[in-house]
Amino acid sequence: MVESLSLPTALIRAQSIACGALLALALSGGCNAFDDPPSDDDFEPDDSPPSVPVGGRFAPPFGSSGAPVGMSPGVPPSMQPPGMCVPCGEFCSDCGRGCECQPGHTMFDPVVWNPPFTGAGSDGWRESTRPLCPGMDNVIATHVWGDRWSVYALVAGTALSTGSQLPWLDDDAGVARTGATSGELMLLFRTRVFRNEGKGWTLRADLNGASDPSALTSIADSLFVYGGAGEDRQACTLGEVTGDEFGCKLVDVTVHSLTVVSPTLAYALEGTNKLRVYDGAQWKLHPEAIPRIAAAIWADEQELVAVGVDGTVMRLRDDVWTVESVGKVSPLTAVWGVSGNDLWVGTFDGALLHFDGSSWQERAQLGGVSCSNTLPIKRIWGVGSHVWVNTSSQLARWNGSELTTFGNWSCSSVGPPDRIHNVWGTAEDDVFISVAGGERIPPCGAAFVVHYDGELFHRF
Repeated sequence: MVESLSLPTALIRAQSIACGALLALALSGGCNAFDDPPSDDDFEPDDSPPSVPVGGRFAPPFGSSGAPVGMSPGVPPSMQPPGMCVPCGEFCSDCGRGCECQPGHTMFDPVVWNPPFTGAGSDGWRESTRPLCPGMDNVIATHVWGDRWSVYALVAGTALSTGSQLPWLDDDAGVARTGATSGELMLLFRTRVFRNEGKGWTLRADLNGASDPSALTSIADSLFVYGGAGEDRQACTLGEVTGDEFGCKLVDVTVHSLTVVSPTLAYALEGTNKLRVYDGAQWKLHPEAIPRIAAAIWADEQELVAVGVDGTVMRLRDDVWTVESVGKVSPLTAVWGVSGNDLWVGTFDGALLHFDGSSWQERAQLGGVSCSNTLPIKRIWGVGSHVWVNTSSQLARWNGSELTTFGNWSCSSVGPPDRIHNVWGTAEDDVFISVAGGERIPPCGAAFVVHYDGELFHRF
């Protein structure tokens, strides 16, 4: 989807996006349905970075006001007062003479960024060391899922062009990005899924629209992409990628949660209380609606569990719903389990609850280290004796007896502006975390996947 807007209108609209306006690199190519990466016949970008200085560059980092450092909000470089310098890369700035960089650097250098977790190691997972380059100027959401062979990363966001022509730039979709017609802005909403088998990121799917709850999971040889319709109402809210084909199953109704049991059984939470069931071929609406408003679901072969915003847990067994209380009045926001008698639930105020088959007990409380700030638990995932849990600004692990926090900036006024979206893995020493940076320079600075090897966290 491409919108051509006047400059003032586009800037106002862009600044309403969750992370603020980012006026940066344009993203070429269609935004329609599923596209394979362009072949060499589609374009022939120069294999070497452009020489510097390069005039007209505008890809600055943004401060708390949403404006580039040293600039007025929403004002392009040509309208800035003389003598103002505009950052145009990690080691570059434009002071009116074009983008000039320190010796040995270009404006396309990846952002210098370390995982915001205790115990950060060098870049790399297997032979993959290059950071993910999703081609997004503004990242709305990220998500990660993996198995023993591959890791999949989803990035939902926007690309905004101010009309500058950039003849050289490749992202991990294999797209060379160029600008729009002078005087126009192009705002692209899109969701991209990338695959990494340990040797680098490649494009798996390129979809219309973008939304904050965007997520993914997999079943057999298929990838499920789900979430909300987004601001532009163009995102597919439940779709399946099989081979080189993408099929959209639902639109315009948010799918809040999806849980996979087997290649012939999966469930999706549609809206607030509808349940979709996957039989290996198609998604069908379950005849029994969830009795309360639900936020997330989990299932095994025996039963499905839905957690409610009224603090209740609802179980579906043999097509009959039962409702139970966990003893907390806070809304429930996340659920994960080993079985129906070994369940973990997260609350809106950061409490981690466990059901052992007979009763519910609070095991840990996430929040600030030296203050009372609490945030909703977004995701829970576990393996072996470890249960990982995250809010948007805290990553922690329960080992059976105590909670270890690897990163927490919910109470810091100067802490990292990064947002943790989810955690997933295959073993206690093979865990992946998706992170979106709040003040990173495109193209490689907005979304990151971090690997935990049992000792250190590695960006790749």
